[in-house]
Amino acid sequence: MSEKILFVDDEPRVLQGVQRQLHRDFNLVTADGGQAGLAAIAKDGPFAVVVSDMRMPQMNGIQFLKLVGEQSPDSIRVMLTGHADFNTAVEAINNGQIYRFLSKPCPSELLANTLKQAIEQYRLVHAERELLSKTLTGSVKALIDILSLNNPVAFGRAARVRRIVVEMAKLLGISDTWELEIASLLSQIGLVAVPASVWSKIRKNERLSPEETAVLQGHPQVARDLLKNIPRLADVSEIVNYQNKQYDGGGYPIDSVRGEQIPLGARLVRVAIDFESMVATCNRPELAMAEIRDRVGHYDPQVVVALENYVGLKADTVVRSMTLAEIPDNAIFAEDVATLNQEVLAEAGGEMSTAIRMRLQNYVQTGMLRDLFQIQVAAGRHVPDESTSTTAPVDFTA
Repeated sequence: MSEKILFVDDEPRVLQGVQRQLHRDFNLVTADGGQAGLAAIAKDGPFAVVVSDMRMPQMNGIQFLKLVGEQSPDSIRVMLTGHADFNTAVEAINNGQIYRFLSKPCPSELLANTLKQAIEQYRLVHAERELLSKTLTGSVKALIDILSLNNPVAFGRAARVRRIVVEMAKLLGISDTWELEIASLLSQIGLVAVPASVWSKIRKNERLSPEETAVLQGHPQVARDLLKNIPRLADVSEIVNYQNKQYDGGGYPIDSVRGEQIPLGARLVRVAIDFESMVATCNRPELAMAEIRDRVGHYDPQVVVALENYVGLKADTVVRSMTLAEIPDNAIFAEDVATLNQEVLAEAGGEMSTAIRMRLQNYVQTGMLRDLFQIQVAAGRHVPDESTSTTAPVDFTA
């Protein structure tokens, strides 16, 4: 079996015996105690199954497996102990979310069968998560592509926010980001309910009336109401709902939720939206970062640190001129794409998608848009000449 199993015990002879009995049938890694087990997960994880002894010094099995659940939530946890009793079993199951509870000495055949069943459970969970991630994310992306044609400014912002959130999540050690990506993309969906007259004022930097401000501030709640009844998007709808909530409890929605009670995804989206908006205004990431730091109480401190690291780690980029046929999918526009009469079709920082490509192609073919676009690429990346490009134009007559 290719899936890895982590076996944790504080007795070396037990670890040696397990290796001797099981190494032919399982990809087994052993660790001497809870701290060594957590280090193994950080270095060599993820593990499909984690087996832990109960009685260990410094950190017992319940404490260890609870931390495993936080660090590697998909890992199937098994408790193995020579001090089995009802209360221990109940605590292990409730606090550690234990899949199986086995007593020592455990017959090798029973242990092997338990590990095989645990691996199958892991495969089911992992396959469902991967399918959900790909299917649901793809469906949401298609929805966003369509909506972006209606409001390229709002959904160009969503694409930029998603990139920032994903990078911050990685820096925080979050490997499963599908809910964060979807929440970021859908963070602006409530803006479809904002009247065109309000959008016109926003584009002209005109002052909004109190009523118009209330409509604009209420867009996350509109999004929540749109999303909450969609299967598997309940957590996403809460992230979107709390995207304007301050860490100290201020902001919207007005309730008693504050600090770590706010969904982590909402804390990430909040700082990403504000940072993106500041950079769009001043084009100076360092000034935007300074403003973020100065807003005491607005943001989760650990998220601000992640943003600082993201800004510091961003690769240098340059701008290249490309024809539509040369632009790859997911390429980032370096400036607004506007028609000859100044209609914005895609905003700077937005990403190329199938829907955007089709729309631009139609405008190019009708002579309303010049077939030359400014695209942001990593410094040093080769961009083929038009004469050598192998990218075929999109055929809209087929």
